[in-house]
Amino acid sequence: MENLPVIYYGSNEPHTPDRILHAGSLVCLYQAGAIRRIRAGEAEILRMLYPAIRDHNWGTVPGTISSEQIEEHEDSFSIRYDCRYSEGNIEYLSTVRINGTKDNMLTFSMKGEALSSFRKNRVGLNILHPIRECAGRRCKVSTHKGEEYIADFPVHISPYQPMKDIRSMAWTIGDDIHAFLELSGEVFEMEDQRNWTDASYKTYCTPLELPFPAIVEKGEILEQEVQLKVEVPEIRLGKGDENQVILPRIKTLVAFPALGICKSRETCTLGMKDIGLIREVGFKHYRVDLHLYLQGWQEIFAWAVEEAVAMGLALELGLFFSGEVAGQLEELIRLIKKYKCPVDRFLVFNHEQLNDEGLTGTVIPVLKKEFPGTRVGTGTNANFAEMNRNRPDPDLPDFHTYSINPQVHAFDPLSMVENLAGQKYTVLTAKSFPGGKPVCISPVTLKSRFNIVATSDTTDDTGQNSLPSSVDTRQTSLFCAGWTLGSFKYLAESGAESITYYETAGRGGIIHGNHTPLSPGEFMAAKGDIYPVYFLFRELLLFQDFSVRTTEDSHPHRFSSLLLENGTEQILILANHTASIQTIRLPEGKHVLSIWWLEEYTIADMRADKNIWQSPMDQSVISMNSCAIAFLKLI
Repeated sequence: MENLPVIYYGSNEPHTPDRILHAGSLVCLYQAGAIRRIRAGEAEILRMLYPAIRDHNWGTVPGTISSEQIEEHEDSFSIRYDCRYSEGNIEYLSTVRINGTKDNMLTFSMKGEALSSFRKNRVGLNILHPIRECAGRRCKVSTHKGEEYIADFPVHISPYQPMKDIRSMAWTIGDDIHAFLELSGEVFEMEDQRNWTDASYKTYCTPLELPFPAIVEKGEILEQEVQLKVEVPEIRLGKGDENQVILPRIKTLVAFPALGICKSRETCTLGMKDIGLIREVGFKHYRVDLHLYLQGWQEIFAWAVEEAVAMGLALELGLFFSGEVAGQLEELIRLIKKYKCPVDRFLVFNHEQLNDEGLTGTVIPVLKKEFPGTRVGTGTNANFAEMNRNRPDPDLPDFHTYSINPQVHAFDPLSMVENLAGQKYTVLTAKSFPGGKPVCISPVTLKSRFNIVATSDTTDDTGQNSLPSSVDTRQTSLFCAGWTLGSFKYLAESGAESITYYETAGRGGIIHGNHTPLSPGEFMAAKGDIYPVYFLFRELLLFQDFSVRTTEDSHPHRFSSLLLENGTEQILILANHTASIQTIRLPEGKHVLSIWWLEEYTIADMRADKNIWQSPMDQSVISMNSCAIAFLKLI
């Protein structure tokens, strides 16, 4: 494996290779110990089969593969490897065997031994089911008691487990593909992973109704097996390998969402140069969090007002209350009126980052009275799951809000891209709540800012490295910019009214800022650096008066497309999500008039303030370099 340029993924570590394997009529991808994208022709049967260990705070423990053996034939394969999981006080060694046979069968087995005693929330195999092929489909479930019941794969995101006590599953994809799963070794159940913006349902072991964390004793042995059998009436040819942007027959247009940025948690105040850079982007609002029950929030607010005014942005205030609410609210109102700062919206939460009916019933009417015309919303400062399980009052708030990050369950680039579509389901489900309120996403980050489901102090034995758990080294990369375009595509197309992304400066920002690097050698950024995602936003917001038109992508795990139009012009934006060159065919009848590139070879010009559209480029096929982004003016 060759090292990749840092600009692609934020480090020079080699990219994880993958391998295409066949089991009869089934085609699948093997990568890093997991079987992915199991397909019969164009139909995806399962998204992934893989083992995982979740620690006592629901952290996913990394594994190191050794002794890997792969035997591949034309219509079958076998894989064997050992995997050691080591983090904090967790030491666990497993042996995995995967077999694919010519009769359309896959068997995935895992036998593991605890080399230390530790606390766990979950250890074992996981099965991911795709949304497109499964949503709304009926499934026959057999239980460990020998009983059977029928359940549906939910269309809107289910807040709780749609299927429990699963011994086997049987369902149909399309009209004539029949899938069967047999599970052994533990009790399995299903959750709707779209609650955390994963584009899948997950069947996993150890029911949540059992007490957790649980102790795994040193020397304890665990064995599990998943067997998939697929009935395909005939060998089906898959879709062509050509990447295509497709315009649906029904033309759907939605408004361009209001875009905002968060105050940095790493820099107390922004310097004038950094303020100038952020102002140039064209954001609408500036999110600032005020924990009104803690000392010092008044100073944070004063700094934020000064920065917001300098950047020409309205405030999006995240308000956190605890204890004596009336006094906290009174002081907030006093300071807002004192500074006479424009406030676009208030986000109201309790100190646990959640919607609280008693709190919102007190706070929201007061804010609406004192600041008529300023909108007030609630939901959660955490994942959609928390709002889905604790839904706001249907009448009181003006909008619903929650945050998004793509790394609750998986961290590799392919999973992050595959799960982009999961974001749209959160918006569609939230809009289906009683009251039909607008949806404001705030914020979107590459990693979670905090662990809402931790069962104990996350610093006790997690074995974190010197980088905070909220930092992703890919923040500085072209991959981050491309992922962000995909995120915006799905949130905008599903009708999100407002989206707040990232922070101004620092390791979670769009620029590094005028300060000394905090993690030299680990986080690849220098003082004054401007990240690729900055240039994406700056160019994208030139077209914020356009409408967003829905597009479909033939291979969304490879690229994303976003189409903007204003009646006379069309701008098509493409992002290559891979480290390989991708050739993409434009919608039928469309050609390129001019083009703007954000890629490895133009980033230096961008940082030197050279922002050039090239023309003419009258063509219908675009070749994109690794992790590149292209803005195309169409004719």
